Amino acid sequence: MLGDVWVTVVLLESNGAIDANTEDWTAAEIDRVKSEIRQGLQWWEDTLAAHPGLPAASRQELDFHIDFTYADAPVATNYEPINRPHNDEAKWVNDFLKKVGYSTDNTSAICGVGMMPNACPQHGLGLHRICRRFSNDPDGQFTDGYFAYAWPGGPFMVMTTTTRTGPST
Repeated sequence: MLGDVWVTVVLLESNGAIDANTEDWTAAEIDRVKSEIRQGLQWWEDTLAAHPGLPAASRQELDFHIDFTYADAPVATNYEPINRPHNDEAKWVNDFLKKVGYSTDNTSAICGVGMMPNACPQHGLGLHRICRRFSNDPDGQFTDGYFAYAWPGGPFMVMTTTTRTGPST
């Protein structure tokens, strides 16, 4: 992971159309998630910059560009993702893809998200990933026990968050 890395943070909000709306984002929760993402990505930049085995020029070659558009205004979905197994992801990923103008006809969720960089000129040339966080659920797990996963070499990763108080660690 070097160069420009584009991160689009997507928070999903159930609209109750299919699944009951049991989780809602508050402004404070959105701010917390954004802060934690900034901290985590800064850790990666700092870790590379401090790596003694790399030439100095290479240590400066990681720059995250974060787009919080879909975190500041969570995307409506017909589903409550956290109340389903993680492998139901196509249902809510396709809701997001439709929101941003991508056809999901005959396309898997992975392929649909993977096509996004080619149609996002504002993101220039670089790696584009989707980071999604779903809910402030008490245990932070999907119904099958997953709380985070990624597709190796794929276009996105998924992380949940839990309901908690106090500073992040």
